[in-house]
Amino acid sequence: MSIYASSPDNQWRLTASHPKRLLNSIILDSGVKEDLLHDARDFLDSKKWYSERGIPFRRGYLLVSYVCIYAHFKPLISLHNFLGQ
Repeated sequence: MSIYASSPDNQWRLTASHPKRLLNSIILDSGVKEDLLHDARDFLDSKKWYSERGIPFRRGYLLVSYVCIYAHFKPLISLHNFLGQ
């Protein structure tokens, strides 16, 4: 995988390079990996459709990871109490 960034003179420059990961080393919720792969394959097969319509042929995915951080204080109100459950 190569990561490029725009330079001040509006040129693309390589900023980092990482080896590809094996698919079985990527942990996602059930069905998410399959959905992403299906979408990517569909997109790669649609180059002609994009070209005929003058639409740039590009696709991006933003995968976000949430990290839980334990606070060292007791919250004034818990989510459980806030929702009235």
